[in-house]
Formats: sequence, structure tokens, C-alpha cells
Amino acid sequence: MTGLEKIIEHIRQDSDVAAGKIISDTQAEIDETLAKARKECDELSKKLSDKTQAELALAKSRGESAAALAKRKKLLAARQEIITETLESARKSLLELPDGEYFDMLTKMLDKYALKEPGNIVLTKKDKDRISSGFKAALESKKLTLSDKDAKIDGGFLLEYGDIEENCSFEALFEAEKEELQDTIKDLLFE
Repeated sequence: MTGLEKIIEHIRQDSDVAAGKIISDTQAEIDETLAKARKECDELSKKLSDKTQAELALAKSRGESAAALAKRKKLLAARQEIITETLESARKSLLELPDGEYFDMLTKMLDKYALKEPGNIVLTKKDKDRISSGFKAALESKKLTLSDKDAKIDGGFLLEYGDIEENCSFEALFEAEKEELQDTIKDLLFE
């Protein structure tokens, strides 16, 4: 080999070594950049996965809360319906009492609501037609006169003292005691 060939060969070898080093350094940088990118991608993927899991857990919790609230509302509505039906049934059962028991109850109501002064009592036409002698005696003892008017109520009576009228119909009495009666029924049925 001639001197020129040796120089060219030496330059070629030096350039191959330099190119190999450049390629090797470049490959190392590429590998490092890829590793860093993969790590960042894995971290981002984990963060997104964690965020998605947290959002799913929150959505599930909200859904369960909404379902529980809807269930409580339906249960409350059902209970309220049962209480209302029970009150209505109790009121109707008063109207269906046998005459003796019915007028005994009206006598007890007179003891509670009648004033100690003369007045009128207004009954329904049905009650006037079936009035008992015991109830007539109770009216006399309370200084109450049976009115010729017919009360437009479901049952019970109206008391009149001059311009003052006391509504002692079953409907009015149940309405006046509605909250207390509802609480009592709730305690009996649901506690």
C-alpha cells in the first residue's frame, strides 16, 4: 500500500470510528428520550386512570345517594298514604258505629265541647232520625235545644251559641288533631 492509500485508509477508519461514535451517541440519546417519553406516558396514563377511577367512584356514590334518596321519598310517600288512609278509615268507622255507640260517643263529645250556657245543637238529618233518648237527655242536661236545621256535615254536630258556631263534625275534629293523629298512627305502624 502506498502512502496515499494508507492516509486514505486511516482517514476512512477515523471517519468510521467518528461516525460510529456519532451513531452510538445519537442512538443513546434516542433511547434516553424514548425511555423518558415512555416514563412520562406511563405517569400520565396512571394519572388519567386514577382520575377516571375517582370520577367513576364519585359518579357511583352520587348514583347510590340519588337512589337512596328516591327510595326514602317513595317510602315516605307510601307511609303518608297509609297514614292518610288509616285516618280516613277511622273517620268512616265512626259514621258506621251502631246507633247506641254512636250517640254515646256524641255524648262524650258534648261533655268536652258544650259550654255551660243555653245553645242549639245542629245534627245531620240522618242523626235526627235515629236520635236516642239518652242523647236527648244529655242535650237537656247541657241546656241545648235541637235545631230544626240540618247540618251539612258527615257526622258529629254543630253547636250554636248566639253568633258563635262550634264545628264539632268528625271532619273538623280530625283536621284539628291531624298532626297528633298522624304521629300516633306512625308510631303504631312504623316504630
